[in-house]
Order: sequence, then structure tokens, then C-alpha cells
Amino acid sequence: MAHNETGHYKNVANLNLLIGYIQSYGATYAPTKTAITLASLQDLYTAGNQSVTNVQDAKNNYSTKVDNREDAFRDIKKFSTRVIGNLSGTNVSVQTIKDAKSINAKIQASRASKPETTPENPENDDPTGTTHSTSRQSYDSLYENFHDLVSLLAVVEDYDTADNDFQIQQLNTYANTLLQANQQVNVAVIEVTNKRMDRNTQLYTPQSGLVDTALDAKKYIKGIFGASSPQFKTINSISFKNIK
Repeated sequence: MAHNETGHYKNVANLNLLIGYIQSYGATYAPTKTAITLASLQDLYTAGNQSVTNVQDAKNNYSTKVDNREDAFRDIKKFSTRVIGNLSGTNVSVQTIKDAKSINAKIQASRASKPETTPENPENDDPTGTTHSTSRQSYDSLYENFHDLVSLLAVVEDYDTADNDFQIQQLNTYANTLLQANQQVNVAVIEVTNKRMDRNTQLYTPQSGLVDTALDAKKYIKGIFGASSPQFKTINSISFKNIK
């Protein structure tokens, strides 16, 4: 499926243009088919425009959640290193420190970043695309490893740090913040997916969707005025494409 939203919007905008020409025909445009009456086309435009807007709103929300996730994870590597350093001031065993360092190494090795959106790489406009999926997996891995670090320290009886930042309750709070940031991105991706499906139903359902209905209206205009008429030649250049 094409994820460049411009094509979907163009279909909707072109219907609005077609409606403008139909209005100029006055009583001459009088189909008996309800779906292509002026009123029905106007309703179809309103619904189609809203469906496209809903997708963009969902994508904007997704971008916000991605930014929030990036902020939540921004200092995780530095903080994890501080957690390891703090262990030297506690009574935990050498083996515990070794295990903790092993987990921290995984955290440091992770490469989680927000894909850059560029005209040359339109896939980055797609929250369900490969680059975003890879990014999600990286953040999930970061959370999982940090959670493992906290879980390790939580079961060690000799973990007796006096520093409030590194106490188990605070570590769990931070881990939960990371988890929530990841989950909010996942919810936002689902919303984009669902809004796209709604839009595709509205625009591209065979026969009753916006595109097929608009094409029927063009055929009717051709029938009214003739293929060589200036009216039909004018509206014939208004393009409608099924791009689902």
C-alpha cells in the first residue's frame, strides 16, 4: 500500500473541484442515481475529507509519542552506567557486579534512534514501515535490558545503596516510565493503522467509495454533454485513482 498521503488527499480535493463544476451545470445535472446526486457527492466529500484529516491527526499524535519516547530514553545509557558505578559503594558481591555489567553492556550496545523523515526516504512517513519497526524493537530491547538490571538488583539482599536515585523504588519508577513511553507509541501506531483502514474504506470501496463514485459522476457528465463537449473535456482532466 502507498503510504504517501498526498495521493489520498488529491482524490478528495479533486472531488471538491468536480463538485464545483457540477454546481455550475444547475438543473442540467439531474441523475436519478442517488449516489451521484449533488447532495450525495457533497456528503461524500465531507466524509472523505474527514477521513484523510483523521489519518493526519493520528500521524501527528504518533510523532508526538515518538518524541516523548525519545525524551524518556534520552539518558538511559548514562544512567545505567551510574547505576553500575554506584554498586561499588554497596555490599553486593563481585558476581552481582559482573552480572550487572553484562546487562549494562547490552544497554550500551543498543542503537535506538528516531528515523529521520526526508523526501528521499518517504518510508519514514509511515509509522508501520520497516524503519519504524526496527526503531520500536530497539527501544523495546532497551527497556527489557534495563528492567532486567533492576530485577537483578531487587533480588540481591546486599544491595543497600543510600542514594535515593538508585533505590529499587526509584529504579522501578524509571523503568515504568520507559515502558509507558513504548506502549504509547504502540497505541499510536494502531490508531494510524485503523484510521488508514477507515480512510481506505471511505475512498476506495468498489462502487460506493469516493473514487468510483466520482468516476461514475464523470461518466454521467459525459453522457449529458457528449464526449467532445467543452464541459466534459474540462472535467475529464480531473483525476481519481485507486491507490489503496
